[in-house]
Amino acid sequence: MTQAAIPVIVNGALGKMGRETVKAIAQSPDMVLLGAISRNPEYAGQDVGEVIGCGELEVPVMPDLQATLAFAAQE
Repeated sequence: MTQAAIPVIVNGALGKMGRETVKAIAQSPDMVLLGAISRNPEYAGQDVGEVIGCGELEVPVMPDLQATLAFAAQE
């Protein structure tokens, strides 16, 4: 039986622990990053992987949970 990847949204994605969490999720075959939340408006809409330096992840940094859930629902 194959298990589906665990969907994850990271709140505080651009903080010290959030960055490490995003990197770990990006490298894990068991998880998929659906959203990244940061209150820093400078990075809103930018790819979280590019912002933290681990390459494009096709997940934009969003300012709040509602925007993140709306993005994730489109995927």
